[in-house]
Amino acid sequence: MAQIQCPNCGSKGFHIKTPDEERFRYEFEYRDGQLFFGVWVDEENRPKIDDDTPFFCNVCAWQGKFHTGQ
Repeated sequence: MAQIQCPNCGSKGFHIKTPDEERFRYEFEYRDGQLFFGVWVDEENRPKIDDDTPFFCNVCAWQGKFHTGQ
């Protein structure tokens, strides 16, 4: 699968907010069927992401859901 882009502005960077840490964001890119978080997020601390997780664009106001299969 190609890299996912924001349908509104074309950005390739997204973030999620965890329910217990509303002010904390996990930034990532989704490419080749995998989520790529920043180097500061280790495997143990990665948030659980499923098809119901809302994604937010890092550039514009778009938010939605992608079916990642993760």
